[in-house]
Amino acid sequence: MSGKTAAVALGAIFLIIGLLGFVPNPLIGHHALFEETTGLDWERVIMGSVLMGIGVWAPLRAVLWLRILAALYALNVLITLVATKSLSSFVKIDTAGNWLHFGLGLLLIAAALVGRTNASSMTGRDK
Repeated sequence: MSGKTAAVALGAIFLIIGLLGFVPNPLIGHHALFEETTGLDWERVIMGSVLMGIGVWAPLRAVLWLRILAALYALNVLITLVATKSLSSFVKIDTAGNWLHFGLGLLLIAAALVGRTNASSMTGRDK
C-alpha cells in the first residue's frame, strides 16, 4: 500500500467517524457507546480532510503527513487518558472513547510505517 492510498483511506475513515458524531446515532456522539464531544468530532473531520487532501494533492508527502498526524494523535490519546475536569468540556473522559482513540492512533502509526517501507522501495514516483 502506498502512502497516498493509506492517506486517502485513513482520511475517509476519520472523516466518516467525525461526521457520525454530528448525527444522532448509537455509536458515536453524545449519549452513545463512544461518548464524544463536538470538539473531538471537529478534530476528526479536520484530520480526515487533511489526510485526504494530502493523498490527492501531495502524494509524495503523504508518508510525512501520516507520521505527523500519528504523533499528534498519540498526543491526543495521552491527553484523553490523563485529562482533568478542566479539559472535560473539550475532551470527553470515557473508556470506550479511549479505546477508539487508541485504535485510530494505531491505524495511523501502522499506515506511516507501511508507507515508509513502500516509499523506500519506490524510484521517485508514487505507485
